[in-house]
Amino acid sequence: MEVNFVTGSASEIPLRQSSARSTPAPPAAAAGSAASFETSNSITASLNQAQTARPEKIARANELLSDPSYPSGAVLNQLATFLAKRL
Repeated sequence: MEVNFVTGSASEIPLRQSSARSTPAPPAAAAGSAASFETSNSITASLNQAQTARPEKIARANELLSDPSYPSGAVLNQLATFLAKRL
């Protein structure tokens, strides 16, 4: 955007905007978008066929979350040391 400063009221200041893109964007290729939809449909179909949750893993996670001593202090110290070395 180009602004030419002219003293006077704000309504008298001329503004000119130059376009950042002088040429229009090229149109998307039809073959590329068809392949993209095909891949998307394949991924969606795979996700629909996959089992979303394993009940035994959810039960184990609930057990661990209800245990006040999980994770142990030693494990937390080990994790803190590991993270501190990476910072």
